[in-house]
Amino acid sequence: GALGFEVVMQFIFALATVFLIFLFFKKSKRFPKFYIIFLIVNAIFVIIDTLMISSLSFPAEIKDAMQEVIDEGYGQLGRAIISGIIWIWYMKVSKRVKLTFIE
Repeated sequence: GALGFEVVMQFIFALATVFLIFLFFKKSKRFPKFYIIFLIVNAIFVIIDTLMISSLSFPAEIKDAMQEVIDEGYGQLGRAIISGIIWIWYMKVSKRVKLTFIE
């Protein structure tokens, strides 16, 4: 369940990243919009992934190791939200973005 979801999402993120790189170097006006969507979906994925892992029960032998994984997930969530807020704000208000992505 959780592992399959994560594998599928990582594949989708890899494809989305290639698409974003293409739009970026083409200087497409669609890049800022798709990048904002990517950032939002990434934050939502990290939330769902962390909640899914947190909801699983683990044997006592690996419980401590899995708690470290869960704690790292919360760290990733914080980074995804903070970087998402910064980059979304930049994409929306930057004159440089508006002048670069005009095609």
